[in-house]
Amino acid sequence: MFYLYHHHDLDRLAELLAVLLGRSGAPPLAAETVLVPNRGVSRWLQMRLAEGEGVAANLAFPLPAKFFWQLLSTSLPASPDSSAYERENLRWHLYALLPELAGEIPRVAHYLEGTPAELRRWQLAEQLADVFDQYLIYRRDMLADWEAGRG
Repeated sequence: MFYLYHHHDLDRLAELLAVLLGRSGAPPLAAETVLVPNRGVSRWLQMRLAEGEGVAANLAFPLPAKFFWQLLSTSLPASPDSSAYERENLRWHLYALLPELAGEIPRVAHYLEGTPAELRRWQLAEQLADVFDQYLIYRRDMLADWEAGRG
């Protein structure tokens, strides 16, 4: 079953999660899955649950994109192992595109001329992949505008 809870106060959500986990009725060794917006919330939530309950075990805290990709890939056997839009995959795609972009964007070319060039290229690909990953989560409207040629 999938439930969605939202609130502006993370402490209240953590309290609600502790209550729900306590009365879930699931077997004690059954894993529970809780989607989180980022790894920081995952760590905080694990510590908060452990403080209140004494232990926080057998809990999975995937990010939404990863969770839904895994769900999709188990439902559709012909799907690839990972999404092209996962941050790690996107980093490699951007790394491959950066030399071409350097020819079109002088600021990129200037940055990539620094030494060590391959490290700078990798770091820029990493930063861009992180930005696009954040856009996929928080700024889908901007991505839709770019795709439509607006902005």
